[in-house]
Amino acid sequence: MARTVAVTGATGTIGRHLVRALLERGDAVVALVRGPPRRELPAEVEQRPWSAEDPAADLRDVDAVVHLAGAPIAEGRWNDARKRAIEDSRVLGTRSVVAGIRAAGGRVRTLVSASGIDVHGDTGEATVDERSPVGEGFLARLGRRWEAEAMRARPLGARVVTLRTGMVLARDGGALPRLCAVARLGIFGPMGGGRQWWPWIHVADEVGLVLHALDRATLEGPMICAAPDPVRQRDFARALGSVLHRPAFVPAPRFAVRLVLGELAGTVLASHRAHPRAALESGYVFRFPSLEAALADLLDQRSAAASSA
Repeated sequence: MARTVAVTGATGTIGRHLVRALLERGDAVVALVRGPPRRELPAEVEQRPWSAEDPAADLRDVDAVVHLAGAPIAEGRWNDARKRAIEDSRVLGTRSVVAGIRAAGGRVRTLVSASGIDVHGDTGEATVDERSPVGEGFLARLGRRWEAEAMRARPLGARVVTLRTGMVLARDGGALPRLCAVARLGIFGPMGGGRQWWPWIHVADEVGLVLHALDRATLEGPMICAAPDPVRQRDFARALGSVLHRPAFVPAPRFAVRLVLGELAGTVLASHRAHPRAALESGYVFRFPSLEAALADLLDQRSAAASSA
């Protein structure tokens, strides 16, 4: 049944793909956007002004909300001001969305809110799923606050799903284009030893899981958004190099990664052997369960040309 879905972060990498998928299946889309109307959004998308500082998002006539907005984490070195901006954009933005749900008086029945796999902290070799404890560190603490704000929508009558997302692979944004640029130079290899587990997901499955969360009425609480086949960082580098026909053996020692990235290096060197238990047990079938298939799809030049046409 068609519904009206409000989306924050609609012009981001995940948001662009999600908006197209919602429209293709017949849902009406309301994009909550910062600043003037965004020309890159399809004409049939209604745009309403919104920012993280708004007291309440405008959610009149909205059935469900997908909240994806947040300041980029991996752009530039962290300092106190940058970390505050990252935190405020997520905590205050979610608070505004929940205030909008409250103002809508029970109309909004579902909130699907972004989170991150970093909420579990660095878990080394241990496999983690939604039942695993949360961890320590800046992003883990942020994740706890972020999810807690989203859960405030439950007493208002909304079912809440928080997306603990790993690295989203897309040809038109996110980490993959930057990793490809380094790999094409032949200098992408093991980072800090390369034994850390990197949870990844094809953007098609990220969008698929958002739609799954919207549609599956029994799904609630955290949901790990990562493919069921996590790989070690060194194996990710090797697979990417293989697809691009480039070597992938130049190491970046741990101290060098920290020197270049500062505190942000923790996100690259941390290990998350994530298992998407909630997604699998609720019946989701991954389109791209293996990294090799995902990279082949995303980096195939014929597919890339078709997607940009």
